[in-house]
Amino acid sequence: MKILIMGTGAVGSLYGGKLARAVAQAQGLPLKESRADEHVEGSQTPAMSAFPTSMAHDLARGKRLEYDALNGAVVRFGERLGIPVPLNRTFYGLLARLDPASQRA
Repeated sequence: MKILIMGTGAVGSLYGGKLARAVAQAQGLPLKESRADEHVEGSQTPAMSAFPTSMAHDLARGKRLEYDALNGAVVRFGERLGIPVPLNRTFYGLLARLDPASQRA
């Protein structure tokens, strides 16, 4: 669970980011590869990995997780555009099971 919430690691983050970028570009959104990769690589530094993500804070506090806005959008747009996004779909399903809000419903 810590890996999913705290970060996906460099490989998972880069792959998931590439899938999200493919979905954005298919919609005509000019998301530059270098900018997206810089963001992911910057988040993988030892200094940044010491800080929990906002989703980790939400989970610890029993609050609704923001996975739908993050990975859910990539999954939905990928489906509409015929772009497979297996990593984002997997994260979405796993985070849905961890979401305290879905457990209350």
